Amino acid sequence: MKKIIILAAMGSETAPLARVLPDTPIVQTGVGKVAAASATVKAILEHKPDGIVFVGVAGGLASDLAQLSVLIAQDALQWDVDLTPVNGGNLGTLNDGRQAIALDPKGSELALQAARELGYHSRLGRVVTGDMFLSSNEKSMWLHHTFAADAVEMEGAAALQVADDFQIPMVLLRVISDSADDQAALTYTDFLPKAAERAALVAEHFLPRWSESL
Repeated sequence: MKKIIILAAMGSETAPLARVLPDTPIVQTGVGKVAAASATVKAILEHKPDGIVFVGVAGGLASDLAQLSVLIAQDALQWDVDLTPVNGGNLGTLNDGRQAIALDPKGSELALQAARELGYHSRLGRVVTGDMFLSSNEKSMWLHHTFAADAVEMEGAAALQVADDFQIPMVLLRVISDSADDQAALTYTDFLPKAAERAALVAEHFLPRWSESL
């Protein structure tokens, strides 16, 4: 069995994970891209994992993703990176040319299979990451159309950039807590506990399978 570590931004997300996966290293990164990247580096150096799973909640951008839907990221990018005046590239493109970085395909398929076996509405898609809690109809529509984005959050693509640098496969598992619209702050608060619990159950279900397959 290969060693996998789990990352999550907040205590409300790590608590259900610790309850169902007591023997798995779980790291609370803090909120935002810098916190996520820093914690990912520290976790890699300390635990030397064979795989990383980032687990938590996200705002849904696609019309078919209601609250408590499960989105397993195929790839993720940082939507708030804008170097276009310097390099003429697309929005979200890092200085080294990377934009949407792929997640581990085998792990992602196993996570999707686990979510569906548990009876949850789930699919693969694209996650976009930025240092902003999104609560705007206009902004959420812009993200969806500009980046073909399905969900938005504040850590995943930053942690993924680090994992990619270290050549460690990663899975990004998000449960929709809100619609990133004008009412996001209210629905986020209402759905956060259930969404975090659901994310933990999916992680519990698929982690042993991915560990065996790595």
